[in-house]
Amino acid sequence: MRKASRSVTLLLSVTAALLLPMATNVATGTLPVAWQPYLWLSWPAAALLCALVVIAELRHRWPMRGRAAGRVVPAAARDGTAWNIPGGVPSFTGRVQALHELHILSMRPEPGIAVLTGLAGVGKTELACAHAAARRGSYDIGWWVAADSRLAVLASLAQLADRLGVSDGDQEIAALRAMHELGRRGRWLLVFDDVIREKDVSHLIPAGSGQVLITSRDPNLGRLGTAIEVQPLDDDSAARLLMERTGGQDVGAATELAQELGGLPLALEQAAAYCRSTGIEVSGYLPRYRQNCTRLLRQGNPADRLPVQATLFLAVAQARRRERAAVELLSLCAFFAPVAGIPRWLIESDPALLSPRLARTASDVFALDTAVAVLVRLSLVQADRDLLRVHPVVQDVIRDRLAQRRTPWPAPGRYPPQRWIRMAAGILVAALPSDVNAPSTWDRWVLAVPHCTRVAEHATAWHVRGTVIARLRHRLGKYLLSRGDYAHAGPLLESAVIEHQAVAGADHPETLAAMNDHARLLVDTGRLDEGLRLHEAALRARHRILGPVHSDTLISMNNRAFVLDRLGRSDEARRLHEEVLRIRRRTLGENHPNTLISKGNLALVLAGQGELRQARELHAQSYAARCAVLGPEHPRTLVAQNNLAIVVSELGDLQQALRTHEAVYAGWLKLYGPEHPETLMSINNRGYLLFRLGRLQEARDLLEPNAQLRARIFGSGHPHTLMSRNNLAVVLVASGQIDRAVAEHQEVLRLREWTLGHRHPYTLHSQNNLAVALAACGRMDAAAELHVRTRQTRRETLGDEHPCTLNSSHNLALVRAGEGRIGEAGPLLEETLEVRRRRLGPAHPYTRNSTEALEYIGKPGYHPDFAEAT
Repeated sequence: MRKASRSVTLLLSVTAALLLPMATNVATGTLPVAWQPYLWLSWPAAALLCALVVIAELRHRWPMRGRAAGRVVPAAARDGTAWNIPGGVPSFTGRVQALHELHILSMRPEPGIAVLTGLAGVGKTELACAHAAARRGSYDIGWWVAADSRLAVLASLAQLADRLGVSDGDQEIAALRAMHELGRRGRWLLVFDDVIREKDVSHLIPAGSGQVLITSRDPNLGRLGTAIEVQPLDDDSAARLLMERTGGQDVGAATELAQELGGLPLALEQAAAYCRSTGIEVSGYLPRYRQNCTRLLRQGNPADRLPVQATLFLAVAQARRRERAAVELLSLCAFFAPVAGIPRWLIESDPALLSPRLARTASDVFALDTAVAVLVRLSLVQADRDLLRVHPVVQDVIRDRLAQRRTPWPAPGRYPPQRWIRMAAGILVAALPSDVNAPSTWDRWVLAVPHCTRVAEHATAWHVRGTVIARLRHRLGKYLLSRGDYAHAGPLLESAVIEHQAVAGADHPETLAAMNDHARLLVDTGRLDEGLRLHEAALRARHRILGPVHSDTLISMNNRAFVLDRLGRSDEARRLHEEVLRIRRRTLGENHPNTLISKGNLALVLAGQGELRQARELHAQSYAARCAVLGPEHPRTLVAQNNLAIVVSELGDLQQALRTHEAVYAGWLKLYGPEHPETLMSINNRGYLLFRLGRLQEARDLLEPNAQLRARIFGSGHPHTLMSRNNLAVVLVASGQIDRAVAEHQEVLRLREWTLGHRHPYTLHSQNNLAVALAACGRMDAAAELHVRTRQTRRETLGDEHPCTLNSSHNLALVRAGEGRIGEAGPLLEETLEVRRRRLGPAHPYTRNSTEALEYIGKPGYHPDFAEAT
């Protein structure tokens, strides 16, 4: 690129040398007489000469507007320690008062929180590094957190948790565990760099005897601790920095330039970098700078941003002269997350999606190395192994400049922001695996999530729509859904459906796929009716367009059946699941993963209908096949193992069921961490099984915090929360805390009636359990009324011999005996016992319970020990 640049410069110089004498002769009237008839040529010549001057000047600079860069990148943590704070910045100077304030704060016995605020580029990050370097011997742990988003904070703290030996598969849980661990450790330093929103660090500031540093552009965050406003460097410190960085000795020129740059360290660093890379003196930089900007842009109080812009413009122009692909790479990076490292594999994932020049560079590892090196030498990008980091100020400047280009035919590589956003979204979609449930893909996802989030935000801000943006939102939402992050996944999936519909139409396969995943989220968050409507809409479209046996159609049929079962419409669900299983067996084979899903879902329905042995057989087949095909620790294998344990417990082998549930819990805990929905469901299942085994205190110790966690994560009315609250109330009845249990059962019943309806199986469970609690406190009339109503509804919806119907008959018989109506109680209990012996066997716990209750039925009073919760 240098050779081409010199050739163009030589051509311009020669042409100007030829035209200049002619223009001079015309201006002075000394043109030879013989040339007088051709005097009219002087005007085109003068115009051409002016054009050459303009071209030369434009080539000398590429003006941009924005802020300058210079982010410090945390170094790799030292082996065996939890320390990733970078060492002191070589160019750091001054800041004596600020360093003293930080030192005083660090000496306090309680955690000292210092909030460094100020203009972007003023040196907040460098000040934090310098303090850490000065106090390195006083801290046992030091951790640097890129804090521009909540996801970035969680990712970094999850790494800290790993270093502290308290890691977790769920990033948020890992972060909280890291904070708890710091709280009980000795001296530590935690730096949250570039906090944008207070909520991004909410609940993530530890207690203990350490120190927290927060850097932020927002002065309002000063309320989090002791605010220290970082001011620009004074003239002497700024001039000294320039001379140290450039090796110059001209104090006057350095002071003048420092004043012109407003004392902003970032601007000073960029100026020094330009001087070093071009070999010019500081005195030569000043006139170049003044050519690019003549006045300061006031922004905020104080906010001198334009000096940083002009310095950066010169650096970008220098990069463009050296390697144009480097500037295009910088333009692309401007739309990714600013602090999170940009992995090179992302840029190299599908070069065909990039601009032509950048595509050629990304396809050649050496060419990409060259482009990165150019940006690193000019302090525009920092490279850390295979990650690239761009300061957010640099990104702002690049995006601002790209937005200002209004030419109808832009020069090659100078694309508007919308095109760069589409490129960024395209390579993210190409680089990320589609199977979000495979644990082997999660490391790549952890790196990519901040960039997916930021590109999606840019797409919204710049009103960029299209297939690739919809795909990005869908893919990211699907991954977050798999991780149980419903709050972030919901808006993404909803937007993906809307964008796909607008671009491709309501019946396009990608629209229907996004609709399917959005429906899954609605179901998981307890919005069953909405989820069913969306699944049915997707099913109708897929059936019409793809046919009845297409794999996508079968997915929609399976999902519709799953929701129908959750809604209590088990007969419809069973017919659908049987049809899907029959087709999948024929088209995919017995052990295909989708066939195994159908087996498991049908088994769930069969168990709910009381066909326990058939359900156990299907669950056992599904579990064994998944172990062989997917491995014992795969999420789908754990689901099958969990379902098998539930059926085994219903069949009466409680000890075997408990052992299986404990194995499932260990698998979920290892895979997802303690607060993932699957882990919490496993805890709930173990707690209820412990109750059935009579281990009440252990059951309560599991169920009480489980209910609280689910309420915090999902909300107090979510179906999973209500399940835990119901089971906890059952344990409270058995423990003698009747009043609290009655109140809890009443609230759960009210919420289930409102969300699920009066005839839903879960609502009937709550009715039964409330009746048991009322009978335990002597309110026999109210208990009998509830038991009669519950039994009647169960007979109508489930049949006379369903296990839940038999529970109601058994409990009603006990209440009748408590009322002294032995003539009604005895035959009802005998009828229940006969059916249980026939269907469950004489050794089943429910059969034994009815047998023992029948022996006591003639004795006066109510016998609560024999009551059965569901």
